[in-house]
Amino acid sequence: MCGILGSVNIALSEKQLDLIGHRGPDGYGLKELNVRENRVYLGHRRLSIVDLSPAGAQPMHSPCGRYHLLFNGEIYNHQVLRRELSTVAFRGHSDTETILYYLMQHGIEGVKAFNGIFAIAFLDTHSGKLWLVRDRFGVKPLYYHQRGHQLVFSSEIRPIADTVSLSLNPEALAVLLRLRYNPSPDTLYNEVNKLRPGHIAEYNLRTGSFTVSPFHQRQPRTTLRIPFAEAVEEYGRLVENAIKNQLMSDVEVGVLLSGGIDSAIVAHFAAKHSPHHLKAFTVGYAGKSRQNEIEPAQATARALGLEHHTTVLSEEEFQKNLARTVGIIEEPSATTSILPMYHLCRLASRHVKVVLTGQGADEPLGGYFRYQNELLYEKLPAPTLLSKWLSKVPALTNREETRRALMSWRESDTVKRFDESYAVFTNREIQQLTGISESRAQEYIRYYYELMQGETSVPVEAMMQNDLYMNLSDDLLNYTDKLSMHFGLEARVPFLDNELVDFISCLPREYKLSLGRTKIIHKAFAQSILPDSIVNRRKNGFESPAQQWLKGASGDTFRRLLVKPTTAFSQAINTRAVDQLFADHQQGGHNREKQLFALLSVYCWMEKQPQTTALAA
Repeated sequence: MCGILGSVNIALSEKQLDLIGHRGPDGYGLKELNVRENRVYLGHRRLSIVDLSPAGAQPMHSPCGRYHLLFNGEIYNHQVLRRELSTVAFRGHSDTETILYYLMQHGIEGVKAFNGIFAIAFLDTHSGKLWLVRDRFGVKPLYYHQRGHQLVFSSEIRPIADTVSLSLNPEALAVLLRLRYNPSPDTLYNEVNKLRPGHIAEYNLRTGSFTVSPFHQRQPRTTLRIPFAEAVEEYGRLVENAIKNQLMSDVEVGVLLSGGIDSAIVAHFAAKHSPHHLKAFTVGYAGKSRQNEIEPAQATARALGLEHHTTVLSEEEFQKNLARTVGIIEEPSATTSILPMYHLCRLASRHVKVVLTGQGADEPLGGYFRYQNELLYEKLPAPTLLSKWLSKVPALTNREETRRALMSWRESDTVKRFDESYAVFTNREIQQLTGISESRAQEYIRYYYELMQGETSVPVEAMMQNDLYMNLSDDLLNYTDKLSMHFGLEARVPFLDNELVDFISCLPREYKLSLGRTKIIHKAFAQSILPDSIVNRRKNGFESPAQQWLKGASGDTFRRLLVKPTTAFSQAINTRAVDQLFADHQQGGHNREKQLFALLSVYCWMEKQPQTTALAA
């Protein structure tokens, strides 16, 4: 695990490499090469987890000097892949060395065999080609700036911002307000892109051409018809195998523990297979809050025999650390769980270098409310007077998820309906805030819908696929990576094991979800290994009490900041519309928590930009 940084014809120094030093405090390397009259720089910051010896150091090159590799992440099946490389005399036991020789033998398409989390840069000096690759689910980020014969890429935006003049992309801002994050390949900067999950970028040093194509896309699958009991047994075997494989480490591994069953399953098997007494970490909230998961997590820790550590987030820390957290993530977000994740990663990093998480179980198994909405939509004759009438109800409900669900029922087009289901702001609100009449959100949704063969699936399964490859990577996984790596902590996601996800995708839909039931096979398996008191708890989700905090003193403080007329924020956002949103939340009885948090994130992001950066819309 580490941070990677590289460029072509843009000089890099240790100064830029130090900007991602938190990702790899255990070592660094910076190499300059002359390749076909181009200056190529390859930089790396190392967090030593597998093969702590110099044999795992990067940048890594082949003995002949032709191939060079930068790698951020973990390949959990690398020992299996090594057995295919029987003629190689390996120097150490790192997965980095396995990747180098595997790609030398199989070419860049060899990444299809990698089961893990990764961002890779692979250089062939003979062909004059440099490839950038991001793992299938986008667990590890990879940003780039490319113009003609210049390229710079990095695990984070910071080094790119230090070498390139940046400007705000107003259309990307509108997409952010619509979806709560910016999907790859765009960021809020015109000059910086993110490589899409499961994609390869090929840069030709001779011609300056830059092309991006998917290495992973869903193929039409035959539904696996096996009895439910057999499916549960196989599901459990794959889950245990994934967790066991992701304990691969030469340092101690812990677990992020909530009060739910996802992290409890991970903790159960991690405790079973770990060589250490497993440490678990939980974040809660000061005062009384229904979102506080410390007590149920403590009960889980006791049941599983874990060493349990907790931390508490207060309203004062919410105010104090919001700007800092947005700065670490580098991209604004409407997801309030970034604050508890900041505190949780800070706590865990004081004890371990690696944690397993329960993330990634909801998308392939149908765990979100919006999937229930799609199942309900299937039952409605379309178009009907009923669905048209229900689309007018959102103004009468205070529940955010219900409002979005009912708004989506106006749309018979699947992609447009998904857009409404995701929407944080309506298009009318976005126009009031930014002057842009309609966001381009549907373009991103449609890309993944087509790539993942959504038109051949029933809509609810197409939405689950879209969420797995778009929403998950650039929202939850993105902020988890940034916040964990800020503290030199690696976060792993066993539920996104390739074999496990492939198995789930082949299961009959009724094994995953139905009306009123979610994650059916997952819960059935949990019943076989966990106490009923854990399995049958009410699910909170990884939320915070921000709704109440924004109604009180914190809301007043932030409201004054956001309506000030002399800020960078006020140049891009209509502050009168912002003030009305605060009024709706604080006095009007409407829950505008997500909308306000999105605008707070944008404000904090804009205030952290360098004064020399042109951020006028």
